[in-house]
Amino acid sequence: MKIKLFWIIIPLCIISIAWVVIPRVKDWFPRPAPSASEPARSFQETPEATVNTMFEMFTQQFQENYIGLALLDDGTTLQPDEQKFAQLYWDRQRAGVIYQGLFDRGAELQNISGQAQMGDFVNVAVSLRAFPSKDADEKTDVVYTLELRQRGPNWYIYELRGENSSVGVYEKFLQLKNGHTTP
Repeated sequence: MKIKLFWIIIPLCIISIAWVVIPRVKDWFPRPAPSASEPARSFQETPEATVNTMFEMFTQQFQENYIGLALLDDGTTLQPDEQKFAQLYWDRQRAGVIYQGLFDRGAELQNISGQAQMGDFVNVAVSLRAFPSKDADEKTDVVYTLELRQRGPNWYIYELRGENSSVGVYEKFLQLKNGHTTP
């Protein structure tokens, strides 16, 4: 019984292609977002509660204990308080990038100065006392905008933008990571 060469070459090609494609499938899809079926958390039931919880944890627990790299590294096991902090964000990498932006500026929440809701996302203006740049000596009053998105019953921090910036901290991180920049 003769087997045609065609019937051997086709499966070998399919296996070769699958060998390359299957490991990369995870890169084709975005990271999983928080589930719509997760339980409601009292500290995330409103945008204000989420922002207040984030700054409480940031100033009380994490100013001296730097956790930015742990949040950025998916392989690192987080402590329970670090897990609670990361749960306030849309995803863990976003938590690390925004934490780093606030940590570098020594940010302290003064007050929540306004909010604008548009469907399932909210822009919350926060007045902060922070260093205007990494190498500044004195803190000044600045206004940042936190974009929060709702998934299920909870609100999650999605992006942090400066006063006059159309590009958020996380978006800028992705651009730099991918080798793109905007003017």
